[in-house]
Amino acid sequence: MRARISDTMLSGEIIKLELTIPRLGNPDSKPNLIIKPYDEKHVSTRSYDIHLGDKLLVFKWGLLERFCNLVCPSKIAIDPTTFPNPQPVRIKEIDISKKPFVLKPGRFALGTTLEYFEVYNHALQIDGTSKLARSGLSNHQTAGWTDVGFCGEITLEFSTSYPIKLSHGMKIGQISCHPVSEQHNNYKGTFRGQTGPTLPWTLKQVQR
Repeated sequence: MRARISDTMLSGEIIKLELTIPRLGNPDSKPNLIIKPYDEKHVSTRSYDIHLGDKLLVFKWGLLERFCNLVCPSKIAIDPTTFPNPQPVRIKEIDISKKPFVLKPGRFALGTTLEYFEVYNHALQIDGTSKLARSGLSNHQTAGWTDVGFCGEITLEFSTSYPIKLSHGMKIGQISCHPVSEQHNNYKGTFRGQTGPTLPWTLKQVQR
């Protein structure tokens, strides 16, 4: 059963409580929300700040891709109907733990949150920040929510309208917390427990 998400958005003070109170009054259960690492200074009036992890997966768009796109686009096209089978996309893994990566317009990359999350009886909404949005950066395409029962790091989908530096640990967005309004089953899908930027298909090889 898929959860129906309430229109209610928790305040920052309620988010703090959700991090400490066991679920359903059971002292042995986990809280509704777990964030690791957690720092109270990142709680705002209605959200929690999220930060960029140390790895990116950058979709390559070089001479090979440009040529194939002109001659036979189907050879390099991603086919979502075949997931999780490997796709004809060259991916390069970038370590940004010591040096920022400049994402250019027309390029696409996956990143991950520095934080690990567990969320029960609620769903998290991922969004950007005003400063980054006004600099041309989008941190998700259409996948702006977690499912109820999700656990793991959150994969971010980056595109930009202007060259921008992506640095490890930078504030990259915010999450807001929404309770569900009916009984539900916890998420047990493909991305449960994910760490690092995660693709929807199996990679044959990652270039480093």
